[in-house]
Amino acid sequence: MSDVVRSNGDILSWKSAIFRIENDIYEGLLAHDREEKRDRKVVPGARRDGTPLGKTGGKYEASPFTISVLRSTASKIEEQLCAISGTTSYGDAEFNFQAQYVEEGEDPVTMNAHRCHVVGKKESDKEGNEELMTDYTIQPLTADTNGRTLHSPVTA
Repeated sequence: MSDVVRSNGDILSWKSAIFRIENDIYEGLLAHDREEKRDRKVVPGARRDGTPLGKTGGKYEASPFTISVLRSTASKIEEQLCAISGTTSYGDAEFNFQAQYVEEGEDPVTMNAHRCHVVGKKESDKEGNEELMTDYTIQPLTADTNGRTLHSPVTA
């Protein structure tokens, strides 16, 4: 499989992004990062050539990720999450987060973070002409990109 041929020359970028929390689109998102890990242990054996026997299936971790949003967007996100949780705590809400990147002539790239909770919030204000922002740390249980996962599928 090879790369696509771009008819319009546009490569996926920040302007290609659509961000959703539980299907609601938020345009006031200014930054997003994420990471996944799968720690697989190499298993040594009593082979005469010294090569390992293999690797374990590993331990999967969808690390906490950060989103930076405009302060006004933060208020709307917290309102939505409080409605989901049925309380005044946006930290109690379990939700799905999606980052989708779309350009004409290319297949969309869709990252889904599943069963998320807000586990941190940071705000800092200073004098000047900068926009007010809120940073949220979000802990997912799992994630996928276009339906593909870093962890192994469950087999019966």
